[in-house]
Amino acid sequence: MSDFTTNQMNQHEHGDIIFKDECYAIYGCIYSVNRKLGTGFLEVVYQEALEIELKRNNVPFVSHQELVILYDGVPLASKYIADIVCFDKILIELKALSKITKSLCG
Repeated sequence: MSDFTTNQMNQHEHGDIIFKDECYAIYGCIYSVNRKLGTGFLEVVYQEALEIELKRNNVPFVSHQELVILYDGVPLASKYIADIVCFDKILIELKALSKITKSLCG
């Protein structure tokens, strides 16, 4: 079980792309799944396909990893189950939608 703190989140909002090479490899896998499957499936289908692409591209990952959430240094009893954790530091949360709404874009 890994620890996850909120200060590790959303660093891209500060203008810096962290883990650039790792993200590039992950994006390639995601785009490949999107091109091959298109839309209309449940999240579980996309997750399985993404796991295949990650393996093919030698991207290390763990599915459904339980993470401890720290609040002000104190572990919470509630846990976070990440869909996929790549490179032991990048979380992927899959969402299958029929369309993208404005609330998801900003």
